Amino acid sequence: SQCGRPFFRLRESRSRYRRLDQLLSQLYGTHCSCPTCLAAHADTDDEERDKKKQRTPAPQISERILKRAYRVVVRQEEMTPDTLQQPAVRALIQQTAEVLGAPLDDAAIEYKIPDEMMRSLREDVFIFAGFKTYHQLKEASELLLDEQGRVKSFNKFYQDVSAIRDKYNRNWLHAEYNFAVASSQMAAKWAEQSADADICDLTYSTAGDDKVRPDHAALDGVTLPVEDPFWSYAYPPNGWNCRCNVIRSLKGTRPLSDSERCQETFMQTTEGREEIFRYNPGRDKVIFPPHHPYYGKRGYKHCLNP
Repeated sequence: SQCGRPFFRLRESRSRYRRLDQLLSQLYGTHCSCPTCLAAHADTDDEERDKKKQRTPAPQISERILKRAYRVVVRQEEMTPDTLQQPAVRALIQQTAEVLGAPLDDAAIEYKIPDEMMRSLREDVFIFAGFKTYHQLKEASELLLDEQGRVKSFNKFYQDVSAIRDKYNRNWLHAEYNFAVASSQMAAKWAEQSADADICDLTYSTAGDDKVRPDHAALDGVTLPVEDPFWSYAYPPNGWNCRCNVIRSLKGTRPLSDSERCQETFMQTTEGREEIFRYNPGRDKVIFPPHHPYYGKRGYKHCLNP
């Protein structure tokens, strides 16, 4: 290219973001019409959507903060990991973390989240917001140059990346916020339930209606001790818009399920893109899947300083 940026790197980056767009659109169900996604999002009909709007407003990112972060990319003429240290970009990370972390302070959470767990959950949200912000600005930076290879004016650039901004800060943000709500509630529930491991067993419970996904329905009624390995990775939420729950009962009041068979069933039904949900938000002290596509296949646990 005229600006000296290797073309093959730009082509590789564009290909990577096409894959990310396709994967997250399928995971979040933003524009996928396959039977699995339709079942996963069947509860978003007009009536249910109106109820949700009354209950919680749509998450919002300040336009002023967005513009300041995007100006940094234009000024530097690129987006690199070091750009995350810029104050304007850090402000976008911080606000994104505040939006996605708001469910942790929701008065509707049934149980109190222990302080240590709360710190870990907030840290996880902040890391998630950092990776999300990086990918948003990195994908946008691919549109920095005009047809002559010159850096666009900020106004032109900001207009050209409007679809990217909407995708990250409206469509995907809303799906991630809803997941954070469910994950926060279940993390708090796990903290309460695990404290009663000596006297209680746990039972997997679906919403019990015709909107339940077949793979989740297969787990309905599974009853196992709190310390059973099944709960290490099959504890809800097990997908975006998952409405499953786990209830406790006194030991001996419900017959126990076959743990190995239940684990095998869960592994079979979560093969492929659903594998990222094999975790327990309360036990692992994280809100978002440790192998979310923002992190790449290895996740971020191998990083010395994520």
